[in-house]
Amino acid sequence: MVNVVSLLGIALAVSVAFPCWASTDRFVASWSEDLDVYRGQLESNHIDLYHRLSEEAFVQRVEAIRERLPELSRFEVIVELMRLTSDIGDSHTALPLWEISLDRYPFDLYEFEGEFRITRVDKRYESLLGAKLLRIEETDIAEAAELFADIVPFADNAQSRRSRVASYLTSSELLQGLGICEQATRARFVFELEGGALRTIVLQADANEESEYVAYRLASPDLTPPEGTKDRDLWFKTMEDGRTVYLRFHRYRSMEEMESFSRRLYMHVSDGGIQNVVIDLRGNYGGDLFAGLKIAQYLNYIDTIDWLSGVYVLTDRQTFSASMVNAVQFRQILNARIVGEPSGARPVGYQDMGQIYLPNSKLGVCYSKRLFRLQLDDTEFVQPDLVIEPSWERYSDGVDEAALVVFQALARKGER
Repeated sequence: MVNVVSLLGIALAVSVAFPCWASTDRFVASWSEDLDVYRGQLESNHIDLYHRLSEEAFVQRVEAIRERLPELSRFEVIVELMRLTSDIGDSHTALPLWEISLDRYPFDLYEFEGEFRITRVDKRYESLLGAKLLRIEETDIAEAAELFADIVPFADNAQSRRSRVASYLTSSELLQGLGICEQATRARFVFELEGGALRTIVLQADANEESEYVAYRLASPDLTPPEGTKDRDLWFKTMEDGRTVYLRFHRYRSMEEMESFSRRLYMHVSDGGIQNVVIDLRGNYGGDLFAGLKIAQYLNYIDTIDWLSGVYVLTDRQTFSASMVNAVQFRQILNARIVGEPSGARPVGYQDMGQIYLPNSKLGVCYSKRLFRLQLDDTEFVQPDLVIEPSWERYSDGVDEAALVVFQALARKGER
């Protein structure tokens, strides 16, 4: 009887263990096939895949990931693929994880001069609004930011990297994949509150965006859309001076929609005798640059505009891809003066994104199809005519400093 029981025990152990082996084998085989597709499709579709990494280095990196597959978790593999894709060296070649509903901790961060501040937070933790993040588990925020800087997608330069790091720092899966957190959806954070007191709190991450959030609101100057505005990412209004139109260009629309919008803008500006136009491209991640040119086309027909000193463009670290291109073109075509932060994209670089999908993980991999040369010098970003970096003091007081400077300059011009 003892022998029978022992044999049954062994058989049960084997039956339990074998699926784990099979699962590991399937995991390795699936990711190995994905790595083959990843390499092959990028080599076939990217305009210039080896412009930074040599082919030898790229292949070695792919094979190094393949060798480590048996010891890696799913998100550790994803992190290594993100790292390799980032090292290819152009922002439109990226692994953005759009197909995954990432669990996030209940706050948004923005970097002010090296400090990561909470600018939006779940109402349950309202006391954390404005707090400075110091540490996640045992990792100081500066070290955590460096780890994320190596993997974040769409980081074309130091500016867009700042933006992307702040955005991805709240992803629980990536925090675990980078070894910052042991648990998948639970972490300990240390904050410095506005008064200087320290607060340690354990937070839970999830993909639910239905919670009520509180956030800072920039109220000066008043850049809220007119009452009844349906599209809050693309609109315009006449400012209180009656001479200036502010145009919020936050997202691109289809060519037909941009044509219709630009016609309405033309009628509003020309009928109102408008002299000044301020085009706000901050936070615009890009789209069809030719659709954006519709705005310049229709504005250029209007003779009432002060074409010498009445057109401004606002940019920041999130002025990316096509919006960066349009900022340069508005400077060239409309004689616009650019104010704000340097752009989040390079004026000479690889752009125009295509996408392939890995067969097993279903992850989308973006790649660059074109090389744009918008200026003779290969600079890291589009340099504004007047650089204004956002400060925490002004932001926390509700002041949009870059916009305020522009409208104050236009007011002084009107007084002359």
